[in-house]
Amino acid sequence: MKRLGPLAVVVATLGACGGAPAVPKVATDEAAESVQSQGLEIAELAETQLVWGFGTPHVLKCTGKGGEDTDRIYSYLAAFELYPPPDRSLPFGMDLHEQWKSAGWRIAAYKEIPDGLVLLTTNPSNDLQVRLDVFGDGRILLNISTPCYEQPDGPAPFGAQYYSGAQEGEPVPSPAPAES
Repeated sequence: MKRLGPLAVVVATLGACGGAPAVPKVATDEAAESVQSQGLEIAELAETQLVWGFGTPHVLKCTGKGGEDTDRIYSYLAAFELYPPPDRSLPFGMDLHEQWKSAGWRIAAYKEIPDGLVLLTTNPSNDLQVRLDVFGDGRILLNISTPCYEQPDGPAPFGAQYYSGAQEGEPVPSPAPAES
């Protein structure tokens, strides 16, 4: 009987378990919708409008956790701005940090800086990554990105901007209520 070396055991185990998880197949329109919905939820908590930020959203090239690197693997990134009353911005950011921490969000970084804060986190229910920057003048910059997804129907439209009902600097519209 031939003995397997440690590398052969690792390779055989990964092969049997399927290796790294497959990149989920999600169309760019669905990714855009999930990012926009997350932004609208945060704006609602801040009791203000969500406004498209400068130069986004974009479909970006991405390498999957298993090293997948094709013209179908992408990440969707959007930047937004929030303008709550200036005296409410910093307490909002602090409250959001506590709320997300207790809800099980994965907090990668939280730093209070003079007249502001930076919060980097991942939503455990959808793996969206959120960066919140609060400035002393009351502005809140919000960056939201998806994990790597695979475009199910052909190459991903890298560099494409996917706005949904608004353009840069305009308020993001809330989705229409579902018909019953």
